[in-house]
Amino acid sequence: MPLRRALLCLSALTAVACQQPPASQGRTPQPQPQPAQPTRSVPMPTRAPPTEPPAEAGGEPRTLLLQDSGLRCITFPCPIYSVQPVGEAPGEPRQVHELDLSALGSDAERERVEEGVARGVRVEGTLSVRRKAGPAGDATVLRVTRLLK
Repeated sequence: MPLRRALLCLSALTAVACQQPPASQGRTPQPQPQPAQPTRSVPMPTRAPPTEPPAEAGGEPRTLLLQDSGLRCITFPCPIYSVQPVGEAPGEPRQVHELDLSALGSDAERERVEEGVARGVRVEGTLSVRRKAGPAGDATVLRVTRLLK
């Protein structure tokens, strides 16, 4: 019974709220004038063109210290390696996403590079950037040309 009363009250309130006020003396109601809003010219934001990392296409092979960066990702490319030039002033290591070991002569050399990454291994190689390599963007690729001792 209380539910029925509540529903009746709700329907009565809804009916009253939906009624239009009667027009006074045969005139249709005029909309109320709104105060003038000052117009402001707001420039639309523009997107700056994406800055591209330098694309190093090959070049002279350099001696680099290749290490595991310790990073693991849920998408690719992932910078799981880092390299630092050997014999230059120490600086921030460069992140590397992929290794290209196809230029190495034997499978034994490839395995030594892969095993040595955890503790750091000296290699000779070139860096290049592969554009739009995956959802995370561009990939820096290290093409190892020689394993150093």
